[in-house]
Amino acid sequence: MGLLVLTGRADLVLFILSLSGQTGWAAGEKPNIVFILADDLGVNDVSWNNPSAPTPTLRSLAKDGVILDTAYTLPVCSPSRAALMTGIYPYKIGFQRGFGKNLPEGLPLNVKILPEYLKDLGYSTHGFGKWHLGFCSEAYTPLKRGFDTYDGLFIGDEEDLANEESDIISAKRKLKKGWTTLYFQKQGNKSLSHEEAVPYSKFSSIDYASKTESLLKNDLKPKQPFFIYLSLLTKVYPNSMDPSKGIIEERRTKISEMDEAVKKVISSLKSTQTYENTIIVFMSDNGARFIKSTDKEDDPNFPLNGYKNTIYEGGTKVPGFIHSPLLNKQGHRYSGLLHMIDFLPTFLHLSGENDVPGLDGINQWEAISENLPSPRKTMIYNMDDVFVPSVLASELVYQKFQIGIRNYRFKLIWGQSSMLHRGYRKPQYSNGGVKTEFQTLQLYDLKMDPGEKRNIAFRRKHILQKFQRLALEFYKDIVPPRFGISQSTIQVLEKTSDGGGLTGWCRAGKKTTCHKMVEPLVPYDINTTLVELFHGTVDRDNPILCTTDLEE
Repeated sequence: MGLLVLTGRADLVLFILSLSGQTGWAAGEKPNIVFILADDLGVNDVSWNNPSAPTPTLRSLAKDGVILDTAYTLPVCSPSRAALMTGIYPYKIGFQRGFGKNLPEGLPLNVKILPEYLKDLGYSTHGFGKWHLGFCSEAYTPLKRGFDTYDGLFIGDEEDLANEESDIISAKRKLKKGWTTLYFQKQGNKSLSHEEAVPYSKFSSIDYASKTESLLKNDLKPKQPFFIYLSLLTKVYPNSMDPSKGIIEERRTKISEMDEAVKKVISSLKSTQTYENTIIVFMSDNGARFIKSTDKEDDPNFPLNGYKNTIYEGGTKVPGFIHSPLLNKQGHRYSGLLHMIDFLPTFLHLSGENDVPGLDGINQWEAISENLPSPRKTMIYNMDDVFVPSVLASELVYQKFQIGIRNYRFKLIWGQSSMLHRGYRKPQYSNGGVKTEFQTLQLYDLKMDPGEKRNIAFRRKHILQKFQRLALEFYKDIVPPRFGISQSTIQVLEKTSDGGGLTGWCRAGKKTTCHKMVEPLVPYDINTTLVELFHGTVDRDNPILCTTDLEE
């Protein structure tokens, strides 16, 4: 700004700033970053794709920013959050399935995550809402992974905490009657005092927006850049619904509350004079769950095929936008291919860090800000194998693996289209899912057939074979999920704890290393190392030996 006053030449200022690698803000000044992550939102849930969607605030922000028309993530919650936080495909760190309720698992400690990177670059880091990246060890929790402050739930959603369906339903009814603070009053057969009980606001988008507002107005240091991760709980489960509503109406209510929450956050940014130097990103963690509807306006993933838990477009292609005065060009729809893993290197570039080895993500700022072709041409939807433990291996051919890959306009689905079960038993299906017990081969031309209605695998065999060879190259980097056959232990959920679950009941995994088993097993220290041998489906003749270093 000083250069502009002295020279009167705005074009000269932009030229000088472009030489420094930064455009749109003062050289050397790091932008604030606000990442808003919705839960289970489909492309048809937002009003820039569906005018009847209850998202006027989001629509205005998207219209004045850059709409991400070809944005992808993982088919389910925890892997998509891991992709955002690490900039690495989850299949490379054994996180391609996430984990079930309350398994002794979390994001490996050897992987540096976004708030840790930004903290090293001088940012203050703050999180609100859903975590879902592990809590069995305190080492997995947000305050141990680079966040200065975090207020939210470690677990997946409100249904995990409801001992009875009436817990949440009763709370929602009271909220409608004007109660300002609601508490679960039971924990099993024990009555809880007002101080012991957990407020219903733990699941409220508006509540987290209010806490963000308080942070912006009261708790930030002047001139220090900040990162805010606002992870809203917008999903709807039938067991946690208000019985007076159908699931479609209940979803609209939650989406509308999310829109109001975002409005509140934007207002707070403007009132604290931080908006002009802030980059705001909105994304969903995955596509919407399957909802039976005959009206396309009520189908959250219309016009896409599939839904959450599948690697079809409806489960992985999500609504998103970037809004910021720092964008060079605004008001356009970016059609370039973008994946959740791309945000970490993009944010690091904006913060002055461009040389981070080992990332799968690609810096997309120039392409998005200038509306240029995307630097990304290839993308992994997911990669997984049933990985039967050695003790269960037999002559039976386990045809349960999943490979999803896109290169330019073509997409390959090889194996299972639905997510594999978090164990060795069978793939995980939702209502209306494709229930195949055999190996499938599907090839789609997404430019001509974005709804994945015409499988051209056996008409374009040369493309199919190229894809299969490419996929096998990526498969070499796969790490099997840990604790694949563990069972849930619901006792670790705790309504009175800040995060909704108790920590300290597992030893966190620091690093997992896998290689083909070509030599006899060598001795390992069983006190500090977990050793697992797996037989896969894709390369069954070469079992994989994995060792995981554990925290002491």
